[in-house]
Parts: sequence; structure tokens; C-alpha cells
Amino acid sequence: FSHRSIMKSLLLLLAATARLTRGQNESFVCDIPTSGCLNGMFNQALCQCECISPFCPDINGDCNDPSNNCGDNPWQDCTRGVNCPWWVNGMKAESCTTGSKIPLGLWEIYNTREACCNINFAY
Repeated sequence: FSHRSIMKSLLLLLAATARLTRGQNESFVCDIPTSGCLNGMFNQALCQCECISPFCPDINGDCNDPSNNCGDNPWQDCTRGVNCPWWVNGMKAESCTTGSKIPLGLWEIYNTREACCNINFAY
């Protein structure tokens, strides 16, 4: 092994250790998967997809199972603008809206207003 590869390995190990050893008051937040959650939204605090009814998480955790038996609306107690899902507002040109009740037939939702707008109105 070269000195450079050993140093690089040590730096990677230190970075990984620093990520794992957070203060006790810090909560762990998962990164949103690049593929998102089909028929749902990724909850960073729970590190899992929350599904739009009638979909439920499948064996891989994605919302592909249309069994409609996985509980109530996961966003029923959310706070608008804080942790409710966002979606394209079909009633107003080029805008996104948020709330606890996903409109029927809508399957694409986003964690933030910025994500909703950037993906759908990139210009």
C-alpha cells in the first residue's frame, strides 16, 4: 500500500466515524433516496417511505403494494409548511401547495416546496 492510499483510507474512516458519533442531543436524519418514494414521500426522521393510500410499503420499503391496509393517513397531524407533503397545484399555474390531505389521483408528492417547484418548474 502506498502512503497516499493509507492516508486516504484513514481520512475516510475518520469521516465515517465522525458521522456515527454525533452528540446525544443531535437526531439522526436520513438522506432522501435519489429515486424518492414511488406513490409516497420519504420521511427523513423515520428513514422510510410514507405511502399515499391505497399503497403500502412493499418488502423493499417502497410504496408499491396496493393493499390499502397499512394504517391511516401518515400526514394527518402534519404542520403545513413544516412537515406536510407538497404537490403541484393544478388549480393555479406553476405553483405547489401543501397540506395533510393528498388530492385523489395524485401520486407525486415532495418533502419541500423547493423540491416540488424545482422538479416541476425548473425555469
